[in-house]
Amino acid sequence: MHELTRNAVFATPGMEEFLLVFSAGNSGNSGLTDPKEAKNIISVAASASGRGLRWPLTTNIDAIASFSSRGPANDGRIAPTLAAPGENVISARSPGAAGVLLGACVPDTFSPLHMPCSGTSMAAPHVAGAAALVHQWWKRETGATPSPAMVKALLVNGAKDIGAKNIPNRDEGWGRVDLGAVFAAIPEVFDDQGLVFDGPGEESSFLVEMDGGPFKTTVAWSDAPAAPGANPALVNDLDLVIERLDDEGNVLQTWLGNRFSGGQSAPGGTRDTLNNLENVYLNAPEPGTYRVTIRAVNVPGDGIPENEDTTDQDFALVLRGATPLD
Repeated sequence: MHELTRNAVFATPGMEEFLLVFSAGNSGNSGLTDPKEAKNIISVAASASGRGLRWPLTTNIDAIASFSSRGPANDGRIAPTLAAPGENVISARSPGAAGVLLGACVPDTFSPLHMPCSGTSMAAPHVAGAAALVHQWWKRETGATPSPAMVKALLVNGAKDIGAKNIPNRDEGWGRVDLGAVFAAIPEVFDDQGLVFDGPGEESSFLVEMDGGPFKTTVAWSDAPAAPGANPALVNDLDLVIERLDDEGNVLQTWLGNRFSGGQSAPGGTRDTLNNLENVYLNAPEPGTYRVTIRAVNVPGDGIPENEDTTDQDFALVLRGATPLD
């Protein structure tokens, strides 16, 4: 999937980047299957739509459908990535449709052209459409074309934790897509593949000021392809680290990417060695100065094709809820 993400049209020069969105599958607790657990895609779970219609399905919009395939990925990565409504979604009706179709659709007697259908194949188009709108919005607001990693980071950063506050989890991943949160404002800090790490030990750090309101930062990268059957699938390992500092610059507290408890980041713990998407969310951080660091732990793979460097990796960063300090 890395080749398609970085260059969807091999026959032309240059790189035409492309974000792939897959349904998570309808296997419930039986889990995800290839390619729905690929690391550089967005894998979409199905949540309820709130439309009961004639189906004996839940109308609780903050519930995940029972049929939606659960994660994690085979190597333990967080999957699916996001959720979107996938129950009783009004879809196009085949002229030959009659009765129940594969247990997924029921022809609507009130419309010869449409029918309510259920499945993660109903949820994934919501996210594909959301990604297209984010792409268009970003180009309009910033004048730049967002990378697949940036679109993914924006969607994840704006997602809503539904049901119990327990993201990330095997049911919804990082939550249900919420375009209102994404479009609320351009993030206070962002970088779209402008920085490149060439080897382990390299890092980028900056200071921000928090006022006690919700803070969310996301780092996503299109990782280099792993060898067939590799477990874990991660090749280039980056870390997201947030540190609260005292007036002398000493570290008071540290949060590592993807270490969560109760739907927000928990201090301490061990670093993530599996995912190429890392988040730190703080619901009510202590006001003060914080240091944000993106660090290359290991860069053995070619994350950026079509250049002369065979060991490199860029990333997309989105940060909301803090003011950058010069």
